[in-house]
Amino acid sequence: MKKCQNCGYEMDNKSKFCPKCGYSAANSYQDNNEIKETDKKSTELFIIIGRIFYIVAIADFILGNFFNVDITGVWWSPLLFVGIGFILESYAKKE
Repeated sequence: MKKCQNCGYEMDNKSKFCPKCGYSAANSYQDNNEIKETDKKSTELFIIIGRIFYIVAIADFILGNFFNVDITGVWWSPLLFVGIGFILESYAKKE
């Protein structure tokens, strides 16, 4: 549901104009619950991607140090992957 910015009337998402005051629905905003659901999904996505970077960092470290299989060809790649994962999770928790 959208709320009219002019009068606060809750209207259908497909409405082009507010049925109560006639104000343009293009200037209206969505209900806070819908916005929070979208924010929650994006936050969860950042956390999942961050954890995938942690897993890649651990796999790269173990394969490179114990099995002599270097995925990336540089010694500092696990540090980079951990850093990216940390940044993504930190950004998600700030939202």
